[in-house]
Parts: sequence; C-alpha cells; structure tokens
Amino acid sequence: LELGIPVLAGIWVDELGDAELFGAMDRENRERADLSPYEQGVMYQRALEEQLFPTQRQMAEKLGVSHTWVRKALIVAQLPSAVVECFRSPLEIQYRHAEQLNAALDKDRRSVLKRAEKVRGQKLLPAVVVARLLGNEPGAKPQKIAIQSEGKTVGSCVRGTDGAVTLTLLPSVAAEPPTEALIKSISEVLQKVQLLA
Repeated sequence: LELGIPVLAGIWVDELGDAELFGAMDRENRERADLSPYEQGVMYQRALEEQLFPTQRQMAEKLGVSHTWVRKALIVAQLPSAVVECFRSPLEIQYRHAEQLNAALDKDRRSVLKRAEKVRGQKLLPAVVVARLLGNEPGAKPQKIAIQSEGKTVGSCVRGTDGAVTLTLLPSVAAEPPTEALIKSISEVLQKVQLLA
C-alpha cells in the first residue's frame, strides 16, 4: 500500500486448526493458474501423511472438491520416483499421463520400471516419455495431418517421432496475411495433434 500497489488481503481473527489452514491454502492454490498437477498431488499426499484428514473422501469433502479430483491428484504424486525422473521436470506430468502410467504399473510394474531405466535422463517431451514408458514407441513414421481451410488443403502438420511438431503452409498461403479461417484451421489441427500426444 505504501508503494501505491493495490492489495487484496483478508485477516482472519479466529484461531484456525491445521486442517482449516490447509483448506485455506488449498483454495488459494487452486485459484493459481500455474499450479501443476504434481504440486497439487504432493500437497494432498502430505496432508494425508500428516493425518490432517483421515481419508481421501473426507479431505475432498472438507476442501469442497470432488473425490475424483483428489484421487487424480494423488495418482500423480504417487508415481514411483523412477518414473517421475524420466520427465524433464515433474511439473510436466499431467493427470492423463499419470492415469495411463498408473494403469500400466498396475498391469506390469516390472516392465514399466525397466523401460524407465532407459528413458531417464533423455530430456524428451512429456508425450514421448509416456509413450516410451508404456512401450508404445512413437511410431516408426511421423504422424501427419492435413491443414484444411475453406475447403482447400493449405498445408500440413507433422508430429515427428521425437514429439516435435512442424507446421508447413503452401507458399501461396504463406505469402498472404493469415485470415481468421486459416488461424482457426491451424488451431484445430494443433488440438488434434495434442490429443494424439
């Protein structure tokens, strides 16, 4: 305030227990756009280990979130360290990655951990890490999707075997300022490629 910066703050005068403090912190964290699934999961895992809440279900009820949300966050946090270390950063692990990996670990833990030994330290894109840990090498050939705009093929989008995405536009299209239709088409193709990851 002394610096002239607007401040939004609240002062709680009643005494809060550990579970209430955790709940307030969780609400604040969920409002942050940059909180990763891994950070959320580790926070929930710690709260359970410290017995702030007796069960996952009771924690979900006290925090005002769904039981499914808590379960998904915990799946991320409970991945074995050998799997987490395959990612460039644990912050890259998404809920869908953790669910796929958890299912694979339940099915054949030994094979997943064996593949993790080979993947660790390679600094690959998250989708490639997951594919390799699942034993689904990103195919022998790149995935290619045509970019269609206003009924015409105007280029292509290719996801390489390393996970990198390359957009190519026809020279006649690239020479003109992009139209809204072209931008929309490129956006739709990128979303399709993301789903393939």
